[in-house]
Amino acid sequence: RDPGVLAARLGMSLVLAAMYAWLFAGSGSGGDSAGGERNCAPASFDVPGCAAAFQGHFGTIVALSISAMMGAAQPVLLTFPSERPIFLREYASKQYGVVPYFVSKTLVE
Repeated sequence: RDPGVLAARLGMSLVLAAMYAWLFAGSGSGGDSAGGERNCAPASFDVPGCAAAFQGHFGTIVALSISAMMGAAQPVLLTFPSERPIFLREYASKQYGVVPYFVSKTLVE
C-alpha cells in the first residue's frame, strides 16, 4: 500500500540475498567432481571433504530459511508501533490483556 515501505522491503531483501550469495558462493562446488579434491561419489568417498561440502550446503539452506522467516515476520512486527495508541486505549478500558492481543495480532497477520 505504501510505496516507500514496499521499496524499503524490496531493497532489504535484495541486499540480504546479495550478501548470502556472496557469503556462500562456491561453498559446495567440488562435492561430486571426478577430478576435484573432494569427491562424495561412492567409488572414492572422502569423509572430511564430504562433511565440508555438506556443511556448506546445510549452512546455505539454514541461512536462507532464517532470512525467509525474518522477512515474513518483519511486516507483523512493524504494525505494532503504528497501532500502539489503539492498543493502549482498549487496554485501559480492560477489553483484553497484553498477551491475547499480541498472540491474536500475530496469528491474524
